[in-house]
Amino acid sequence: VIAAAAGPQQIPLSPPSTESRRRASEDAQKHAMERTRRRQERLAIVQQSREEWEREEAKAQAKAEEIERRRQDTIWKEACERGAASPSPADGSAASSLRVAWQKFGYISTRIYSFEQDFTGRRLTKLCLEDNNLQSICDIAVYCANLIHLSLASNAIRTLEDGDISRLSKLEHLNLLHNQLQVLPEDIGKLTHLRELDIAGNCLTRLPDSICELQHLRRLNVECNGLVELPEGIGDMVACQELNANSNALSELPRSIIRLDPLQKLSINDNNLQRLPNAIGNLRNMQILHASKNNISELPSSICRLESLQSLWLDYNTHMAALPADFHLLQKLRDLKMDGNPNMVLPPIEKLADGAKSVLRWSECRYASNQSAMQLSIIMSVQDILRQVGRNRLLFEDDAHQPLASLLEENVDYKGRLYCQFLPEALWTVFLPKLERTWCSKDQQVVGIRSFAFDRTDIEKALMEFRDAGGKVAHRHAKAKFRRCSCRNNSAEKKPCGRMTAGGWMCQRPAFLLRMNIIREREMAKKKRENIEQTRVDAAIGSAERAAKRYLSSDEGKRHIQRQAEERVVAEGVAAGPAP
Repeated sequence: VIAAAAGPQQIPLSPPSTESRRRASEDAQKHAMERTRRRQERLAIVQQSREEWEREEAKAQAKAEEIERRRQDTIWKEACERGAASPSPADGSAASSLRVAWQKFGYISTRIYSFEQDFTGRRLTKLCLEDNNLQSICDIAVYCANLIHLSLASNAIRTLEDGDISRLSKLEHLNLLHNQLQVLPEDIGKLTHLRELDIAGNCLTRLPDSICELQHLRRLNVECNGLVELPEGIGDMVACQELNANSNALSELPRSIIRLDPLQKLSINDNNLQRLPNAIGNLRNMQILHASKNNISELPSSICRLESLQSLWLDYNTHMAALPADFHLLQKLRDLKMDGNPNMVLPPIEKLADGAKSVLRWSECRYASNQSAMQLSIIMSVQDILRQVGRNRLLFEDDAHQPLASLLEENVDYKGRLYCQFLPEALWTVFLPKLERTWCSKDQQVVGIRSFAFDRTDIEKALMEFRDAGGKVAHRHAKAKFRRCSCRNNSAEKKPCGRMTAGGWMCQRPAFLLRMNIIREREMAKKKRENIEQTRVDAAIGSAERAAKRYLSSDEGKRHIQRQAEERVVAEGVAAGPAP
């Protein structure tokens, strides 16, 4: 019972013999060797299969490459054959056009380089290789010297070395749109026949100064680069008709741009421009001006001289508040964009929403109002000057060659109104110089204005155009009469007319008549009311007189007069008393 409770007893094993250990070791070695052999056999089979697969893959790849090479070569060949088969221009120049686009080959076939040799008598003048993953222009300049049109758009060209392009001396159209160019070669100015240059969508930060030597360039597109400035000599591109510099980092335009007389389209959207050139109005052929998304706060007044302008974009210039006063002069304007300008006051935003014609009408009304106010100020200032001349006659009497009576006549009756008659030139050569000395003197007491800062052109325009409620305030009089004469002959020698007319007039010559007072609207309205009232009173008096005459000529009237006479006689007799 005790033994069972203690559990099964361990039976001691005897240690294995040496022979057993040896056999066990040999068996283990055999098993290991067998496993190694089998593993090596499997590896050999795998290696053999892999090598066979790789050989097959290499053959397949080589075959595919050969097929692709043949396909590409066929494309190049067919493109060359199409180019050679294209009809010659009317001038008989045997020019050919070749295009291989959107293939991403990454190279240029030697068939291109040998085109003129393979097709004798044909000249390759136009080559288009868009989107072919080219990283350089290779040897195009060496073997295609007759090119007139070259398009390498949408490739991966990073640099152009000196000589890569300049050898193409006949080139007229160059398209490098959407590449990765960081600089242009300095010798690009040697392309003296170039008419169009498209380098938009690259990584350019500046343009070489030599680009301004392209005297025949008509179209320049530098859109979507990183340009911070345009060359100062851009005004030397005297044939340029279209300039596109959208989406760059320009902060100002070069001053010489105003010399581009043929320029018809200028696009400078999405830059950092704060102003336009003050003399932009010199670009008289400008038809399209797009300057959206800039920081322009004020337009130069000269922009109103762009008489050919048809499209103007100024939207999203958030600091702009007003259009120039002469904006209505842009009579050919049909497309006006002013959205996104929250500070715009003149014209009001609701007018902008109505389009270009509405803005032009508003601007014309505003200009007329401002012009009328300015001309009124000019006319009143001239009237004041003439009054000062009249009050200070002694200042002018010391001039024996030009006595005041030969230059100015006051209170001249002309068509029922009083005018001041004067020689226009005397205002500048005599009146103002002497009055200015009086204005500057502290000893002289001046009644009226003490300065006159108006431009002569504005004054002459005001004298010819201004009208108040009474009509024109100034007139040219071809035969104005003066009490003294200061006429001169062609040699500037004094030569009096010597003609004494009735009333003591000695001289007769052209002069200005300026009404001595301004007639206001309310004064004219009051005078009209008074005239109307007086007309009514006069009419009533006439009507009463006619009625009285008719009554007195009637029988009843005669009896009435008889009674009145008798009553008067009786009254006079009573007043005199009884006869003696």
